[in-house]
Amino acid sequence: MTAFTRFLGEKAERYIELRQSLGYAFSKQAATLRAFVRYVEHAQFDAPATPGQPGLLYS
Repeated sequence: MTAFTRFLGEKAERYIELRQSLGYAFSKQAATLRAFVRYVEHAQFDAPATPGQPGLLYS
């Protein structure tokens, strides 16, 4: 796990906890966020995507 994926995972969990503490039914969205974090971990990304990265398309 890279520092970025750890950071992303922690922020996602805090966001999920916040939404649930406010009374939102957030189970599907939480599952989607956790799946995204797992994807980022599996892909071994180590930083957010930026316009300068080769191979990324921006409109």
